[in-house]
Amino acid sequence: MRQLLIAVLSLLVLPTGAGTKVFKAGAHAEPVTPERLPSPVNGSMRGAFADSVHDPMYARSLALHDGGQELIICVVDSCMVPREICDEARRIASKETGLHAS
Repeated sequence: MRQLLIAVLSLLVLPTGAGTKVFKAGAHAEPVTPERLPSPVNGSMRGAFADSVHDPMYARSLALHDGGQELIICVVDSCMVPREICDEARRIASKETGLHAS
């Protein structure tokens, strides 16, 4: 996750001329496919586990900066990311960028 943040954030710190507002954007996709199987899957209203990988999974991010405001959005190809992992990702992103985690 830290590599993902560094790749996206490196696009936000490019120098610009004094007083010049420049729109900047960056995107990145980091593989998050489970390496250990079986892995829990969602759906079916009962506990289910996958014992193989059909399609790779990614965490995708988009970083935008208009010269005044910054925004980073991250989506993950999973409906079952534990709250603790989401909170830790926000904490790391906030620490690395100085942006408020919301």
